[in-house]
This record gives sequence, C-alpha cells and structure tokens, in this order.
Amino acid sequence: MMNWYGKLLRRGRRLMAKAGADMGLSREFRDVFEVSGVPEGRGVLDEGNFVWKALYRGSYAPWHLVSAPTIANPKATRQLYRLNAAKAVSAELAGLVWGEQCDIRVSSNAAGADGGDPLDRFVHAVLRENGFGEKMQQLIEQGLALGGAAMKVWVEESDGSRGAGDEGPLSALRAPLPLTGARQGGPRSDAPKGGDEETTSSVWPAASHWGLPARSRGKQSTGLLSGHPNPLKGKASGEAASIRIGYCLADQFVPLAWDNSRVKEAVFISREARDGHWYTRLEWHRRDGGAYRVDNEVYRSEMGPGAGRDVLGARYPLEAVYPELAEHTELHSGDALFTYWRTPIANNLGDDSPLGVSIYGNALETLRALDICYDSFVQEFELGKKRIIVPARCVRTVADPGTGEMRRYFDPGDRVYEALATDDAGELRIQDNSVELRVEEHVAALNAFLSILCLQLGFSAGTFSFDGHGGLRTATEVVSENSKTYKTIRTVQNQLAPALEQLARNIIGVAILYGLRWEGQPVERLAAGGYQVKAVFDDGVTQDRQTNIAEGVKLVEAGLLSRFRFLTDAKYGQGMTEKEAEEELRRLSEERT
Repeated sequence: MMNWYGKLLRRGRRLMAKAGADMGLSREFRDVFEVSGVPEGRGVLDEGNFVWKALYRGSYAPWHLVSAPTIANPKATRQLYRLNAAKAVSAELAGLVWGEQCDIRVSSNAAGADGGDPLDRFVHAVLRENGFGEKMQQLIEQGLALGGAAMKVWVEESDGSRGAGDEGPLSALRAPLPLTGARQGGPRSDAPKGGDEETTSSVWPAASHWGLPARSRGKQSTGLLSGHPNPLKGKASGEAASIRIGYCLADQFVPLAWDNSRVKEAVFISREARDGHWYTRLEWHRRDGGAYRVDNEVYRSEMGPGAGRDVLGARYPLEAVYPELAEHTELHSGDALFTYWRTPIANNLGDDSPLGVSIYGNALETLRALDICYDSFVQEFELGKKRIIVPARCVRTVADPGTGEMRRYFDPGDRVYEALATDDAGELRIQDNSVELRVEEHVAALNAFLSILCLQLGFSAGTFSFDGHGGLRTATEVVSENSKTYKTIRTVQNQLAPALEQLARNIIGVAILYGLRWEGQPVERLAAGGYQVKAVFDDGVTQDRQTNIAEGVKLVEAGLLSRFRFLTDAKYGQGMTEKEAEEELRRLSEERT
C-alpha cells in the first residue's frame, strides 16, 4: 500500500513540475551553481573556461570584433585576423604527450592458457572498442586548453540502438544483475555494503570490494547479458553488454567533493536542442553513506532571440525527455565511476578549486598581442596593394543603372586616351603610388611574441616561430631530456598516468558490478585475487631512450640497481608492473637452471 502511494506521489510531483515548466511558473535557474548541492565555482568558469574555450575555438568577440567605420556605416565592425595560437600550442603539446601513446598494463593472478593475462586483454579490448588511442589525443588537447577533462564508465546493452560513440550515463540501463549462487572470490549476501576505505596502493583490492548492487528504479532483468550480439570480440556466447567510456570536457564537469588526491563526487552536464527548447541533463555522482548514487535531472530553457544557450532553465520531468533513464540508481562500489585529470598548473583563479587551469590561461595578453600583430601583418598586404594616381581627365562619370546616382571610375581596360591641351605634360601621366611592405618588421615582432609565449607555456625557446612564407612553424628537432619542453611533457604525463590507471580499474569494477564475462569466465573471477595497473608512457619523444636503458644496464651490472627495479622503472628500464617483473625474473631463473 505504501509503495503504491509513493509511486502515485512521485507521479503527481512530475506532472506538477511539467505543468509548471510549460506555463512558465517554475523557478528558472541561471546556471548549475544555483542548484542546491553545487559549491560556488562560477568565477573559474566565467573568468577562465569561457575565455579559454572561445580562444581555443578561434574567436573571442571582445578581442576579435573591432571597429571599422566607413562613410556609409560609421558603426561598422570587422573580424580581426587571427593566428589562433591557442589551438596550435594545445595541439602541439598534446601530440608530444600522446605521440607515442601509452601502455596501460594490468597484471593479475588469472594467467591464461597462453601465459598471457586475460584481465589485461579484457581491459585493452574495451579500450579498443571505445577508440581510446585516437580519442585520448583529442581529449588531451582539449583538456590542455580548458584545464582538464574527465572520463566516466558505464555499461550499455548491445541492441544496435546506440552508436559506438554515443554517450550516456550508467543509470541509463537496468540495474546490475543480482548476484546469485556461489561465486569464487565474489561478493556474498553478507558482504559489507560500501567500501569506504581509500585504496592508495597501485594494487586494486579483490572483487568483493565492489559489494552487492542495490535495486534501482528499473526492473531487474535476466536478459541483460543475453539475447543480443556482442560488440566485444573474443567473448563467450551470451555476453551482450558492452562497456562504454564517456569523454567529458572541463566545462561539462563540476566537482562536488574532493580531497588532496582526486575528485570523489561530481555532476556531469550535457545539453541538447529539441522541440524549440534547450534540455540540460545533470548527472550526479555522489556517495550516500556506503552507497554510490547516480541521479539524473533535466532542466528546460527557451530557444530563440534573447534566450541564452547556457541558461539552465526550469526543472523538467526526466521521463518526459529521457524515458529510458532512471532518476536514481544506487550501487555499492568502492570508488567513483569516473576519473578526472587536470593540467599541472596551480589554479590562480580559485585557490580552493580542484579544477585545473588552461596551459595558456596566464598568457592571454601575449595571445592577444599575437593576434593584433598578425592582423597588422595581413592588413599590411591589404592596405599596401598596388595603387596608382591618374589624371582627373582619365576618370569617367556614368550613371548607376540601379540607383541612378552618378559614379566616377577609372577603367584599367582602356588603352587609348584622347590627348588634351595642358600646360604641364606631367599631369597626363599615370603615377605609381605603391608603398613598401614591412614584412621583416612584422615577422620579427611575431617571433618576439612567440618567444615570450614559449617562456610562459613551458616550451623551449624557439619551439614556435613565424616564417614570412610558411606562417606558424614548430621546431622539428628531437626534444632533449634537459629541455623545458621535455620537462613540461613529463609533468603532464605524470598527471595523466593516475587517471588512466583509475580508468582501467573502473572498467574492471563496472564489469564486476554487471556480471560481465570475458573468454568464458566472469570478470569477477579474473580479478578475484587482486591485480595491479600501471600506465607507462613511451619516452620516444626524446633522443635519450636508448641512453637511459644503457645507463640502467650499467647500474645493474655495478650492483647499484636491482634487476627488479630495472624491469619496473619506466625511465631506466622497461616499465613493467611488479607482477610482470616477478614473472620475468622467474623465467630468467628457470632458463639459467
């Protein structure tokens, strides 16, 4: 009886919310920071993200829309010619950071028949299915421009209704399958609800850390893992759910709770236009006691003149826009199902904010000076076109056939003119009045500003230069280990590595929650004994990779570095995980015997 009454009450509230929004009686929210539960952080977005994103896109009206009055229109404006250095520096650094990509290694005790690790193969299959290698360089580029980015993980049924790149929340699906029967190493009915303890080691706990999922709004379905084709190759039959990764920019992510190491709770923002309105969905990831909650809310705002796209609007019923989504989903996971990484730059816009700062966030004046200088360079050619002075007798006067107005013009196609009597023969000459173009001066000025930009962004001097014939250029020399560029690359990679490792853990954790299988075995069983994750960046961006390895070999031979440390060290050795190194040393010992 109470359950029926609760459903009726919730339905009544949704109808009232819809009617209020349709009639314009509901409260209008300007942005997400006016919603209860969101900490104040508007300053970082207004002063930072808005400007950074506009510059990354290549047009920021306060800078690039300048006055250009004419006799016909004294209030005329024009667009400044732009070098778009913000995009160029972000793309260049992203290419150096991710150019050789990154190897995410997973080591577990579940060795396969071929001696490989099936858990590692599972994670890499998910990454490949989500276009991880190609998408990450784009995300890194945009993250460098906006100060950071987030990645979230969810499970999706493979019924063909969604594209491979579609994004959606974990709560878009039915609740995870109830875990029934005896399962080795898995959660039991008396397993602890929660997992509040923090895991700071690189060793991820056993599968029981994830606990039993609670019931969500959707009905429990025994058909979640069967009845549909499977997009992940190599799985056993009957495995129909696939894991998706959502890539979110900094302005689509608002942190709610954090500590010194990472963001623990957040709200994701997505927006779409439909039926003459903007619909903004807020996807909340929060912890409620020992449970992990994913909640969905929808807000609607008007489209049209005077209506801002970024206005949040009034609360609207979720099922009226996204009937397939659950308002509330409760999971018992030990960690957040998202990971956030930020640029290695202190946030000087919000001292207490966990958000990062754009790599060019403190070089805005230099970027503006570059655009002004480049605009002057282009204007030098436009205003410095070849000009001639002709005698007044060579100018014709004709009536405009459209308006009837008399217009005077010089026809350069005329080759014969009638000679008139004049006291000065020079008055009949057509004279060249062209000006000398200041190309070298402009190129020197642009290179001076680019040198300042390199200093501000942490690039080595001369990384960017401007050529009068080829435009903006990037140095092609190999980056040495002692250069500023190399150090900047390493600091960004050091920020990325923990986020990538957490992403791999989230993939495994979500697979356990939903009872997914790989190569005929439950992922839960593969991870039951615990596992390690390590993200290793190939140091191919420098010319000293082989030198570092040779130095590591010398240290081992001299007894100053252990073989185990050599195999696990990313700089002087091979960057293996501890389990991989132990296995390799065991094989070497067997070969010697």
